[in-house]
Amino acid sequence: MNTKQRSLRITSAVIFLFALLPGFSAVFAQVKIGTNPTTINAGSALEIESTNKGLLMPRISLANTTTWGLAGIAAAGMHVYNTNAGITSTNTAYPTLVAKIGEYYWDGTGWVALAPIAKSTSISSFSQSTPGVAVYIASSNSPLCTFNGGTPPPACAIDLNRNGTFTVATPINDITIDITGTYSVSYNDTQVNWYFLIAIDKTTPGVYEIVDNVYITHSGTGCSANYLNIKTALQNLPARTYNIKAYLAPWVDSGHDAWVGIGTQSSPGACGSNDYLNQKMVVSVSQ
Repeated sequence: MNTKQRSLRITSAVIFLFALLPGFSAVFAQVKIGTNPTTINAGSALEIESTNKGLLMPRISLANTTTWGLAGIAAAGMHVYNTNAGITSTNTAYPTLVAKIGEYYWDGTGWVALAPIAKSTSISSFSQSTPGVAVYIASSNSPLCTFNGGTPPPACAIDLNRNGTFTVATPINDITIDITGTYSVSYNDTQVNWYFLIAIDKTTPGVYEIVDNVYITHSGTGCSANYLNIKTALQNLPARTYNIKAYLAPWVDSGHDAWVGIGTQSSPGACGSNDYLNQKMVVSVSQ
């Protein structure tokens, strides 16, 4: 018997022995590890089943959330357990875990932290600066003050002396702004309308831009009042300190000229309250 024949017989014998093993038909297509090795989900290439054992991920020391750092070519879907407590982030889209150490996966551009990032919340309350503000709304069937979101408040919008500030320290954040308080309206004999604008120096420090607006319709006539409760939210602003302002933009008043008082009387001595201390702006920052 020559060497080639002997090798062929040995190979055939090995294949025959494997063929006798349970589940051999799945060897080349699927792999099952652990309990019930012959029962495998048809949709899985690799399945692990156990009631008392886990999957131990490869433990790797990652340097930066946007540096591959492993052998070979970067591949989306790679999972590792980072052991480096000094891992850094130079891209706000790829923050580290709060504890740094933990599980990450590569999405094609950077390492994504798998555990939720713990956030703390700070709440600040600001009263209206003295004095309160009374706004004149002329009789008009056409819009009196037009504006566009994302731009500075127009000159026709009235600063209401309602100011706030907040500081963002991390790139992952949620900001909620609540504005509450009463207002009064005088002299109108029909429905009067205006916009309440919220502006923040969102892009450039000190340069305010409109981030939200709320349309107010007031139907009371003569001397009447109502309560405001306005809420707006922002998310993932760059880390720095921000300033907030509130404005009133007159819109349409198809009847008699009207005055709106916010933090002050709309008609001195006759309508409304000088309650600027009760005009609140509450800013909540979770980060």
